[in-house]
Amino acid sequence: MLRERMLARAAIAGFVVGVIGLAVVAGRSSDSSPSRLPAIALGGESAGIRTVSAALSFPADAIEYRVRGTLPDLPGRARAWEVGRDGDASRVEALAHALGLDGPVKAGAGGWTVSASGHSLRVERQPGLPWYFGPDARAIGPCTVPATAAGASPAPDTPVAGSECGLSGGGVVRSAGSADATGSAMVSSSATTTASTLAVCPLPPCPQNAVCPAVACPAPEPVPAPERPAGLPTREHAEATARALLAKTGVDLDGARVRVDDGFSQWQVTVDPQVGGLPTFGYAGSVSVGPKGAVEAANGWLTQPVRGDEYPLVTAAAGLERLKRSPFGIGPQPLAGGAPSCDGCQTLPPQVRTITGVRVGLAFAPLLGPDNEGRALLVPVLLFDLEDGGTVPVLAVADEFLPKPVPAEKRLPEPGPATTEPADVPSSVVPAASTTSVTPPLPPSAPSGS
Repeated sequence: MLRERMLARAAIAGFVVGVIGLAVVAGRSSDSSPSRLPAIALGGESAGIRTVSAALSFPADAIEYRVRGTLPDLPGRARAWEVGRDGDASRVEALAHALGLDGPVKAGAGGWTVSASGHSLRVERQPGLPWYFGPDARAIGPCTVPATAAGASPAPDTPVAGSECGLSGGGVVRSAGSADATGSAMVSSSATTTASTLAVCPLPPCPQNAVCPAVACPAPEPVPAPERPAGLPTREHAEATARALLAKTGVDLDGARVRVDDGFSQWQVTVDPQVGGLPTFGYAGSVSVGPKGAVEAANGWLTQPVRGDEYPLVTAAAGLERLKRSPFGIGPQPLAGGAPSCDGCQTLPPQVRTITGVRVGLAFAPLLGPDNEGRALLVPVLLFDLEDGGTVPVLAVADEFLPKPVPAEKRLPEPGPATTEPADVPSSVVPAASTTSVTPPLPPSAPSGS
């Protein structure tokens, strides 16, 4: 189990650090032939994973892919789409109104912010103009208990205040487990709905060098099973709420892939839209729906993709060979280095992952280099669907349009240390990430039929 978790983390890390060359859409040639692709960084959906150490700890043959059935015939061409970061206060204001915020738009070097009624919207000056909506960090305060007489404890079920008490901004005091407890009490947040108790066992003074009897400690009260917060909507209602919100923010839901995850105290609705009729990877929007159908957090993209060049694609079989050479996805060469040498260590068999299907899709990928700052592409990939429910993307552009190797003296620096998101980013919402590592192009692959 531990090895499978490490492999799963390595797969994500390998995807995050994969950097390959792709086309600058603005540099199209005058004829119908697309341009050769310069380098871009293929990022992931989660910014929380910044290290490559997990991926580098496994050899390239740590995963063995097997196909259930036969690989399908796929379209022979697909279009890339350009995603910029051009925006202004009016577009941010329209987005804020769609999210129910009526505060002023404040512009800064990193983007725009809007705050009102204890919530905030942040739009970053990054490719795609990613935006994040959630509780305003400045409105978060400590969880305080009302003052009582000296030496007295608050009565059971006394209301408390402060946004750190939970998403609901409050809770109640739960009684101690002993009738003669020495004034101790604890606060149970109504957001967690867990009425925990705290048993206190006081000890009387004992003279030095004396033998004192033990004090019997009363058994703690049983902890009831957690309960969902009152007013939590059904899965269907939460999905409808998320769809309506994302549609108001400009997301095209036609053909989108929608996933609803149960967060116990809220529903997490994730939407992967289609662009140009193709599914996307790493370009999702999400909405957290809490009690009474309230939107507690959300994120998405403000810009609309612009049509780019159309590229010939490799076949599904050629894409599978690319995947075998780069088992964690995307990269043209194995992203995992050789395992550390170990004399006498047991050789573990590869983890077998079963492919149940493959589709042509688009993956979000920022362009590299100072001339391409603030630009990204949605690039054609093959999306290999796995039996365990996961999806592994592999670059689908034909070999002749892959980039030339980057000269050694121009190679990019290794990724820096892990970073921490700003405090005002909701914990359930994180942006797409990219890092900087460069790999050479693939050996020739069989082109796909038209």
